[in-house]
Amino acid sequence: MLNTHTLFWGDHMYVLGGRFVAAIVTAVVAMGLLVSCTPPAVKSATPGSFDVTVAGGVRPTVEIAALPEAAAAEITGLGQATEFVMGTPMSIELDGELPSGGATLTRTYAQPLPEDVVATFAYWDKEFETWQAVPTSISKDRLTVTADVDHFSIWTDFISGSQQALTTIRDNAAKAGQAVAEWTTGAVNTASEALHWSLGNIFTKRVDLPECELPTPTWVIDLPVGVGVDDPVRFCAGYDKANPDLLVVKARANRGYGFPAVLNVPSAWEYNSTSENSIGKLLEQVGSLDQAVADATYQLLNSGRFVGAGEEISFGIPASALADFKGEYLLEMRLPSVSQVLMSMIAQQLVAWGASKVNGTLAAALAVANCGSSLAGVTDIGRGAGAVLGCLQSADEKIAQMIGLALLANGMQENAAGKLAGQLVGKISVALALLPAAINTIDYIAEMALPQNARSLTISAAEVTAPDPDEPWLITAEGVGPIRLAHIE
Repeated sequence: MLNTHTLFWGDHMYVLGGRFVAAIVTAVVAMGLLVSCTPPAVKSATPGSFDVTVAGGVRPTVEIAALPEAAAAEITGLGQATEFVMGTPMSIELDGELPSGGATLTRTYAQPLPEDVVATFAYWDKEFETWQAVPTSISKDRLTVTADVDHFSIWTDFISGSQQALTTIRDNAAKAGQAVAEWTTGAVNTASEALHWSLGNIFTKRVDLPECELPTPTWVIDLPVGVGVDDPVRFCAGYDKANPDLLVVKARANRGYGFPAVLNVPSAWEYNSTSENSIGKLLEQVGSLDQAVADATYQLLNSGRFVGAGEEISFGIPASALADFKGEYLLEMRLPSVSQVLMSMIAQQLVAWGASKVNGTLAAALAVANCGSSLAGVTDIGRGAGAVLGCLQSADEKIAQMIGLALLANGMQENAAGKLAGQLVGKISVALALLPAAINTIDYIAEMALPQNARSLTISAAEVTAPDPDEPWLITAEGVGPIRLAHIE
């Protein structure tokens, strides 16, 4: 027999200094003013509801939560990079163990949620001090969100979407008689702009051209690079100041996701700003726990040559590298897989939330690599995000352990590595839950239709011949090499 415990309250929403953080709930949780500000008193409003259903006639205690300081700070940090509407956190407690059937949480809204928003339940993980999202479904009439959970703590709901969608939620609340109070901090006039950029700038990234020292070496006859601001990849070519005979080629990912780079000739050196050329070392320790996952992660990161959203890879290429080059392209930025798109979008969200590029990239890659089997046959980014979130719910401890091992290899102390690993897993879950709200803003579907030459470089170079081993060499101010005319001994 099922027993339902239902709590009703007045629905309030508050607009905070240019960003509305609200919810169709009682005591609103406001980013940045969550703990320190008490909302003004409001008159009666249309009620909403929060339901907890437990098997076996169990009746939990449900009340508005007093958030720990760390939980409030985490909400502020999340909100600085990703706009979302948030419900009042509820504290759910049970005297005794939760039955094996678990429990179901339901939030009911006064008005249907717009079609282009997503919603997720999340709980406060007090051990790692992070919010952890769980798989959540929206009803067909878009009035309720539901999640099956296996424990009680502090729970709330996050809603994320476009500027227009979140504005609709605010307007619907007002039409339903929900009180709206405003705090003006001088930023009200920039509300729509801030909202647009916080969501759009993350997932539809555009970058400046990379910078190269011109001109290219004399042995390069032609190396055409485009300058289009909307090109999927932005290239430049030049020379290496430390070795002028080296051709330098740079590529930046001009999308909200990354690309695997393929250089079809040997290079004298290379550098990837995404991972700072350190991924291989960090994965060695992960391999001691699960070599198969470490190998899958390395492949996902294209052996260290995966260029994250907005990031840059560069190569120093000698003329001799082209002696036997017969390929069509010198450098290719290939179409990423769904797994790689998810990984790079999660990684940039983690960086926006304060992680370093290396830690964010590695954590995102390990999470997706661990859940690779759940992505088999998936071609839709939104479905992929849901699949990985579902996998994460059951594999979070294993993934956190692997991330912690990688952090240890990067020089972090054991306690700090363990805590950060748990926090990264929590943030990954929130990123996965909210990511589908931005699916319509990314360019991946259009990218699939582009030919490979839109992301590649061709090169024409002077014919390169191997040096004659019998030809005399000498040391000059230019280095060591065969004697040429005009050399000064």
